[in-house]
Amino acid sequence: MIFLLDEELSSIQLCALHMEMRNTEQLLASIGLLAYKVDALKEANAALKSYGPESFHGDRITIKKKSEQQSAVAKHNVHVSSMSG
Repeated sequence: MIFLLDEELSSIQLCALHMEMRNTEQLLASIGLLAYKVDALKEANAALKSYGPESFHGDRITIKKKSEQQSAVAKHNVHVSSMSG
């Protein structure tokens, strides 16, 4: 019985951690869009460089526009690399 309870609690904790990571990545996407609009994306990426796996080399927040896109950059254009590795 204790084993089953421990297993269930572990699953709940992993699910909660996953949701917190998703929330953080969504928040970073909003921050990234704002940083892009005020021309500070480079500085935002520099501040985030020390977070996440050490093996990651590159920018955490990138803007991906389609070649034919004529509309302004919006949140759907912002990509946040996972911090979990």
